[in-house]
Amino acid sequence: MSCGIDSMYMLKRHWKSDFPQHDLTHLAIFNIGAFSNGSQFAWQRQRAQKVASMVNMPLVSVDSNFSSVFNENHVLSNSFRNLSLVLLLQKLFGRYYLSSTGYGIKSFSIEDNEKRDSAYYDVLTCECLSSHRLQIHSDGAVATRLEKSKEICDFPIAQEYLHVCVADQGDNCGICPKCKRALLTFDALGVLDNFKEVLPIEDYKAKRNKYCGYMVGQLLLGNAGDHFMPEIHAHFKHGKGFLPFVLGCYFAMRSTLAKSVLLRKIYTKLFG
Repeated sequence: MSCGIDSMYMLKRHWKSDFPQHDLTHLAIFNIGAFSNGSQFAWQRQRAQKVASMVNMPLVSVDSNFSSVFNENHVLSNSFRNLSLVLLLQKLFGRYYLSSTGYGIKSFSIEDNEKRDSAYYDVLTCECLSSHRLQIHSDGAVATRLEKSKEICDFPIAQEYLHVCVADQGDNCGICPKCKRALLTFDALGVLDNFKEVLPIEDYKAKRNKYCGYMVGQLLLGNAGDHFMPEIHAHFKHGKGFLPFVLGCYFAMRSTLAKSVLLRKIYTKLFG
């Protein structure tokens, strides 16, 4: 239970659902390389515990030193790391929901898997590691990240405890890539104020032009940019002034800008 968008989506789907036999009985938070230090994990565990208390479920927490002996890129191995702990605790879990990371089933691929996020083939991994005793599901694989965000925008627990930040400082900082993406997503969906308790909404509104410039810059970077941005942009409700102008320039000069190292540097300096 990282309290991110994917896990909040999973919680909403499987807490007091129309299919009680598939409902959650426990929440889990594992530190097997996802957190940069012990204090960050301890802080995140406290937040997960508050969520578990709200839904009246026990929290299963595991803190491991695995990364100190297995020096492998976490992005390439995150699914295997997390599911290794699920298998270790399989007498507790009859069914386990691994929150899909937002790539979705449409992005499924096993090509170049030594270079890509292991989440791209979670559906296959979950099936291969399941047994007659334990069923592992890649939950939310049929939904995109923006669709998940839309689903949780009226979820009170998400409005109070959503945490997407990758900075070490605790609360959502508003300036790291994941915070920027979340703010732009909720802006595109028209629900910014729903998350005023957990995200710096007023600061975002004051600097909205800069955030929109960041979005355009990510689009210009193509495959090297944030791959969630095209969907966010597609749902954006264009306002007046700066935003349409920037987007108009983007479409008019996309191919030129995408190949210009100088303009990329200028963009980075202006929008971060």
